[in-house]
Amino acid sequence: MRHLSCDIETFSSVDIRKSGLYKYAMSPDFQVLLFAYSLDGSPVEIVDLAQGEQLPDTVVKALFDPNVVKHAYNAPFEWYCLSRFFGLRGSEDSSFWMINAIDSTLWLSQWHDTMLHGLYCGYTAGLAATAVALGLPEDKRKMGIGSALIRTFCVPCKPTTKNGNRTRTLPHHEPDKWQLFKDYCKQDVVTEMEIENRLSAFPVPEQEQKLWELDQRINAHGVAVDVDLVSGALSIDETVALELTNEAIQISGLDNPKSVQQLTKWLEKEMGEEVTNLRKDTVAELLKTTDEGAAKRMLEIRQELSKTSVKKYTAMAQAVGSDGRVRGLLQFYGANRTGRWAGRLVQVQNLPRNYLETLSHARECVKSRKIDALKLVYGNIPDTLSQLIRTAFIPAPGHVFLVADFSAIEARVIAWLAGEQWRLDVFNTHGKIYEASASQMFGVPLELITKGNPEYALRQKGKVAELALGYQGAAGALIAMGALNMGLTEDELPEIVHRWRSSNKRIVDLWYSLENAALDVMRSGQPVGIRGLLLARESEHRTQQDFLTIRLPSGRKLYYAKPFLSTNDRGREALHYHGINQETKKWEVVPTYGGKLVENCLAGDTKVLTDTGWKPITEVRLDDLLWDGIEFVAHDGVISKGIQETVELDRIRLTPDHLILTEAGWRRASSCEGHYRASVTLPDSRPVCGFKREEVSLGTPMRLRENPRYVGNRVQERQAKIMRMSAVQACFREAYDSRHVTSSSICGVALNDRPLPSPITSSLAQLRRTRDHGMSGMGGQFRGFLGGHGADIPTRFNHRTSRRQRELHSGELLLGDVQAPGQQQEKQPSHQHPVGAHDSGRGIGPLRDWENDALLSSGPRMARIPFVLRAGRKEQVFDILNSGPRHRFVVQGATVPLIVHNCVQAIARDCLADSMVRLDKHRYQIVMHIHDEVVLDAPKESADLEAATEIMGQPIAWAPGLPLRADGFVTQFYKKD
Repeated sequence: MRHLSCDIETFSSVDIRKSGLYKYAMSPDFQVLLFAYSLDGSPVEIVDLAQGEQLPDTVVKALFDPNVVKHAYNAPFEWYCLSRFFGLRGSEDSSFWMINAIDSTLWLSQWHDTMLHGLYCGYTAGLAATAVALGLPEDKRKMGIGSALIRTFCVPCKPTTKNGNRTRTLPHHEPDKWQLFKDYCKQDVVTEMEIENRLSAFPVPEQEQKLWELDQRINAHGVAVDVDLVSGALSIDETVALELTNEAIQISGLDNPKSVQQLTKWLEKEMGEEVTNLRKDTVAELLKTTDEGAAKRMLEIRQELSKTSVKKYTAMAQAVGSDGRVRGLLQFYGANRTGRWAGRLVQVQNLPRNYLETLSHARECVKSRKIDALKLVYGNIPDTLSQLIRTAFIPAPGHVFLVADFSAIEARVIAWLAGEQWRLDVFNTHGKIYEASASQMFGVPLELITKGNPEYALRQKGKVAELALGYQGAAGALIAMGALNMGLTEDELPEIVHRWRSSNKRIVDLWYSLENAALDVMRSGQPVGIRGLLLARESEHRTQQDFLTIRLPSGRKLYYAKPFLSTNDRGREALHYHGINQETKKWEVVPTYGGKLVENCLAGDTKVLTDTGWKPITEVRLDDLLWDGIEFVAHDGVISKGIQETVELDRIRLTPDHLILTEAGWRRASSCEGHYRASVTLPDSRPVCGFKREEVSLGTPMRLRENPRYVGNRVQERQAKIMRMSAVQACFREAYDSRHVTSSSICGVALNDRPLPSPITSSLAQLRRTRDHGMSGMGGQFRGFLGGHGADIPTRFNHRTSRRQRELHSGELLLGDVQAPGQQQEKQPSHQHPVGAHDSGRGIGPLRDWENDALLSSGPRMARIPFVLRAGRKEQVFDILNSGPRHRFVVQGATVPLIVHNCVQAIARDCLADSMVRLDKHRYQIVMHIHDEVVLDAPKESADLEAATEIMGQPIAWAPGLPLRADGFVTQFYKKD
């Protein structure tokens, strides 16, 4: 296959920025000035068409040779302009160009867009910006003088005495600049070729190339505009704006009531309060609190005059062609990385919604310029004009619009991708996701959430949760989605967030799994598969390209350029890559927030706290829930991570890069020696931290040993909870024998007891041989053979008898195995010791009943004991995949996801693209598509909405089990049904 790289410079009196490529090239004075090219990588040549040079025959033949691939940056410009240059014509309502009986699809299919290639690989748009982002050397970059040269030769100039009153600058007027312009054109080809060379190892998939071709046909075909409605709206808007401005002048006496500074000062004086700004949201809030009067009317006028959406009529008037059609409304791959389309010219992706029931009557009033009728019927004219913007798009004569869209496409995709079965069941049956979500969130039967029942109020909460929370949004997302306007209060929002997440645990898991998998890929270099998505590190040494990629089920990939791991502003290791900063709109390093904070690579005998007890990590099953420090969470199973070097930290063997939460923040196991462990929360939801110590007594003695045959029915009542001691000072006036006291009223304590250690001969002999028979010496010996239970035996000679009983302090009553009595802590803090292996020298063995003692600690946990690191060994280690949204077992922390937004939205985009290709194959004429909606222009007599929606909802081969459904309506003008 041969390759032709080219770039052209053109002239037209039409402003391409306001009117678009198609109207620009259709101008009668349109002209191609320069044609720079390179055939098969040869040195770049330039043809000066403006000064009479002709394209070589070899170039002309190459342009129309189907075996020659044509490359250009923003190739639609070259394709369409050269189509005009060669005199290719089509009918007014067709985008099919013909030359020598060759179908235009062959001509179009020969073009490859280097800008698309860059966007597909995660780079920015713009030849100069892409060259910089790729790090091209200076001799391969675009010349910076280009904008000035284009203003000189490519657009009309203002006639002046100095330039001889000419309206256009020709080559002979500025010969030196013209030569520089030719060099500039040639350099563009050099830059484009180098970009293509750098990205050649990461090609655009064939299906994306075909979709790009379909997009060009849709753009070239365009959509008809009701010119009378547009002109009527502009005329009415001008009249109403003048009336409102005059009224504002009369009320306020201001010279220019549109001036923010003047109006702000006037309002502050009139209202007697400070006005911070006059943004739309601020004006709306002020209107709610301002009493009737001059100030309120001025705010209303300000609100009406600021209806910027009316400006879309101006955009339509500037972009509409002589045939009444607007072309070039969509930008393929305009939403970087997700691959979604972006709006151009009229910005159809963010058209105002319409709520008027009598749209047809309102349209006729506007077309007839009946301002009084509009005021009488609709009141607010700017708002009425805003609602009619959609209706300015109309079908061709004798045709109708079939408007079809996917039903809850992103909600379906995320449920399918995450495997949230209850949601899939909803979409496969009745489809009432708002009601079903409310039912799951609040535990109310679905059949009760119907109009007329009090439970129907829950639907609103289910709806706003579905709209706002699918991408890890919280209360702020609910507010942005209009939760407060729906009648909800701010106090209700946290509960809605919690309930939605609790009802969609698989989706919550999905938020984090991709991000954590990305970190795994970055650390190991090995690909990781997550629910049909494949994450990998892809590099090409020759061109210095490096990407983190996510292959979607459709086969398309998402690219993250020049990725690396670094500490983010939260002090945590996170994925960083090069991309467009959404705030600065510049190409720079973009950090991700969150990531896998705990590697979970542990030795095989490490015990994990599950809802069925403590288990070695190798015995954890899929149906076990893991405690993550806040809640029990699901996971995706245990995998072997092979033989790796481990270190020992408080008798836990783990990989050196395993992250541990300390009081100083997250630290790798290999570098956390000397750090104190941070606070955690145990399964009974009581916080445990490691700062303050408090010594108090147990208020009521409890039985530490009991014969199981006397337990009776208590077995059925026992609660597997951590026992907390009351912080109440006890007063002991009687001597109690701990072996024969009355059973505690707290169920479960005696069942999970352990006996006091039995005296052993060696210990008694040692006690007899003690030379120091004082209380201090004897107390030390008692502490030794009692295994720690005598730690608090008073050693003062005259210590009061009432204080000689061993005190139990507030906190946890830690009970161990009968066979392995161990040492109790000397000072037990009040709910303030970190979780982990004990540090007390002698250990308390494992709990004797794994199932019943599931929630009990396996050993004493000393407060604020620093970690001690010991050398490990090489051994088999294991990982637990996707262990809940926080990807941790017990440590505390929270993370935020990026890539899943992109992945879910990208898959939804691929579903739309797949349906568009199918519709095109069935000869449906697509004139627009907005988000998940497609607008078809069909002959009235043969319009078949049911057939169109059936085609859209067909199963997709690469997404088995994804329940798609499309709905729609037939209309004489575009609207939101």
